Amino acid sequence: EPFEPLKRYSLDYGKVACWQDNGVWIKELTPVEMSSLGVDRFQDTDRALEQADEDAFCTRLRMHGASFWELPPHWPEHVNWCEAIDDCVKPTKKVSLEVGFPASGGVWMLDTSQGWDGLYPKRLGLRNALTMDERCEVIKDLGGRFCEDIQVCTEMAALLGP
Repeated sequence: EPFEPLKRYSLDYGKVACWQDNGVWIKELTPVEMSSLGVDRFQDTDRALEQADEDAFCTRLRMHGASFWELPPHWPEHVNWCEAIDDCVKPTKKVSLEVGFPASGGVWMLDTSQGWDGLYPKRLGLRNALTMDERCEVIKDLGGRFCEDIQVCTEMAALLGP
């Protein structure tokens, strides 16, 4: 029986996914991030039929901090099946970075690998931002770092590389 994710986006699953290199990239995105990727948050969206189109979308999704799971998944011993891969299996490549792309260029980044301790309630602003520039302001207020050239930002290497 298939497990989530089954589509690029489904209302039921609530996360955005793409398939590339024998695996799946997954990220729970805010409406602002979904809009910037052209994902309709009000209806299910299928993955691209052509792999080249899927690869192009994956490149963009990865820039938003998606994590990667190999397929087929290596289910834990006590699990025979799970409704959603990211509920039961640890990612092969975990990314803990919140990003924002201001209209003026560059990228704002917030490393969340140490968790969200001390950032509550300010962190809730990420889901309340109505524009990407507002998202960038929240990341800045949370102690994020700005990088003018995405290609030379060490934090972005995991999102840009293979």
